[in-house]
Amino acid sequence: MINTYIISGFLGAGKTTFIQHLLTFNLGKVMLLENEFGEVGVDADFFDNSLAIKEINNGCICCSLQGDFAKALDEIAAYDIDTLLIEPSGVGKLSEIIPLLINHSDFRLLSHACIVNVMTAIKYHKNYKEFFDDQVIAANVLILSHSDVAKDKVGDAVKMLQYLNDEALIIEDPYALKKSELLDVLVSNVCACPECFKDVDMESLNILDHEHHHHHHHHHDGDEVFDALAFKTKRIYDEDELTGIFKDLDEDIIRVKGYVLSHDNKTLYFNYILNEYHLFAGPQKDEGLIVIIGSHLDHAKLEALFK
Repeated sequence: MINTYIISGFLGAGKTTFIQHLLTFNLGKVMLLENEFGEVGVDADFFDNSLAIKEINNGCICCSLQGDFAKALDEIAAYDIDTLLIEPSGVGKLSEIIPLLINHSDFRLLSHACIVNVMTAIKYHKNYKEFFDDQVIAANVLILSHSDVAKDKVGDAVKMLQYLNDEALIIEDPYALKKSELLDVLVSNVCACPECFKDVDMESLNILDHEHHHHHHHHHDGDEVFDALAFKTKRIYDEDELTGIFKDLDEDIIRVKGYVLSHDNKTLYFNYILNEYHLFAGPQKDEGLIVIIGSHLDHAKLEALFK
């Protein structure tokens, strides 16, 4: 059987960074199954080129795509691998992914973890309950990110997470743990059997007050709530220009990620989430790729802003 770890988390939680950390461990022959919300995936460019990546890019792993996800699992089962790491879409529902793994005879589900960004946790719990809360409720371990730069937000975030899921182990600094310690944490309190999740349904998302429920709560599929824009460009950018663009983005923009061509034959990679962004030089590309995720996106305005 293939040992399987699900590393979930809402948009911009830090899943890729955590998975990169896991890949430094000796987990045998590893495959990463990514699911990218939007028309194209860019995360493959953030990983070592030797890693086998299978992407599903036409939506999020949720009810409408369970057939696709199940097919992907059947294909992966034929590979000679020891470990499967699954990075669901930031707007995927963990509770709907787990049953597909625990009912598949070729996979052994060892962990269904959720990465939580303490800087955005409260806001996302209020505004995107149907997706954020589902990931937290269905996790066996909750791993905090950005707690080192937002220590003042850790207490409130932990209190909210414990209210949603008082059985999950909460880890504030996973990178301080040794390999054996982190792997032990990931598999702690795991319930890898169908009966363990029979009570995880939509009603469980209503355990908190309803005063902050937006129209998102009444939708089921990620693409009914979120909008994604992706486009390629050969335009040359510099860091100051990108910084100015990020500062001008509306609050409805949740995530921007990708890479663009820069001067001196360089390629600039970037991650943006809620007014926080990171720029760095990466592998050279022939053209840029920009993916924008948010709600009620003005596609024409955004394309003009970047182009």
